[in-house]
Amino acid sequence: MWHKIGRAFIWFFVTLCLAIMILWLVDYLQQPQMVANILNIKTPPKSLRVIECESPITTDVLTTCSIEISQNEFSQLLAGYNFEEIAINATSHTLGLPKVGSEFAVNIEYSIQPPEFKYGGFVRVITNNEKKHAIIDLYIE
Repeated sequence: MWHKIGRAFIWFFVTLCLAIMILWLVDYLQQPQMVANILNIKTPPKSLRVIECESPITTDVLTTCSIEISQNEFSQLLAGYNFEEIAINATSHTLGLPKVGSEFAVNIEYSIQPPEFKYGGFVRVITNNEKKHAIIDLYIE
């Protein structure tokens, strides 16, 4: 009897681990499209690589992602909105946002408050001068 219970537990544990890995993989593969949706662009640029995202569970929508992209394709990230450009001097870990990805200097912030965010919010792209690394930040109240 204990042998059957042990075998059932092992099968349950293996199945649970596989399910978790599959869910993680699906989430990981969907992250570039999620970033494209945040930026209001149809498809993500081919070189877009999502390093890490954080979306805490709150009553508001908060998503912060660290990305890498080819300099040649960076402008594609900005095509979905009429962003305002603001010069800043900080690092990706001193912005008061979740510390996602490796820390890098940030010098430019592109920001917009989309009118479709009925109760407020913004989309920001915060990047370095080289425009190879960026933080994508979404807040919808």
